[in-house]
Amino acid sequence: MLVIERDTLHKIISENDAESLKKIFDAVGFDGRNDCSYNSFNSPTIQTILVIASSSARENTLSDEMAHLLISRLAISCDIFSFLEFSVYATETKTANYDAIQHMLKEALASNTYCDHVGTMIGRLHEQTFREMAMFIIDSDRVSMLSLCFNAPIMQYVYDHEVVARDQMFLMWASTLLWPRLGT
Repeated sequence: MLVIERDTLHKIISENDAESLKKIFDAVGFDGRNDCSYNSFNSPTIQTILVIASSSARENTLSDEMAHLLISRLAISCDIFSFLEFSVYATETKTANYDAIQHMLKEALASNTYCDHVGTMIGRLHEQTFREMAMFIIDSDRVSMLSLCFNAPIMQYVYDHEVVARDQMFLMWASTLLWPRLGT
């Protein structure tokens, strides 16, 4: 269970103390793997972390190192479909040309097959193609579920390319946490 005082979290994040946060994450099992201990007991703490990160991003004090740490360790907590819906609405993306998306990437999404190469492909997309991929994920009949492995590269792209304002990104994430099973 991830229980840390709010003041401690605020100090660590606002001071961009990535090493202390890594130690905390390591101690509670948030090592970035998809089978870590995300559950109903630590979901409120993760939401608090994301709200603090949003505040720091709004004040332009959140370091890229801290943001990347949060994404790499906590991306599995995000309902990526809801997150991308927010992103699409925020960017006012209305239509998409699915033909602009590389065939291999579309097939990986449609078959829910992730590998590191797919993550690299996502990271290298042109911003318009990323928006079309987001539409493909949330609007296409071909994508009904996605492995949590897709979360980090998608969220990393949104952060790095400022698809939406960075403070907004963390708030979108905080409001789209997966509903963890009770007690697990």
